[in-house]
Amino acid sequence: MSAYSEEHSDLLPLDDEGEFLQHSTLLVDGNKGIYLPQIFIETYYSFIDPVCHTDKIEGDIALIRYHGPDDQFYWHAWDAILDNVRLILPGVGGDKTYTLYQDGDLFAVPVSVD
Repeated sequence: MSAYSEEHSDLLPLDDEGEFLQHSTLLVDGNKGIYLPQIFIETYYSFIDPVCHTDKIEGDIALIRYHGPDDQFYWHAWDAILDNVRLILPGVGGDKTYTLYQDGDLFAVPVSVD
């Protein structure tokens, strides 16, 4: 579960101890509404960890990309992506692996922090 503090303008997710996860990265602003999943796929598809490219996930990605929010399984497919996809993003000192976290906005949360 995530909580937000109005005193912090960057609105990063909080960890279980109430501390901001300083290494999290905002991927897509929640103001994109029902189109957030499509925007994520269009923008970050090339960064999805190759291990995550299963037939099921590729089907969910295609559904989101080509059918959009009018498809009855759009949100089911998005939930599967949130639960199963990791990103590999370039960073200082090499590539880093991230999980996805959504609470309105969509964040990349590092699997480990160096």
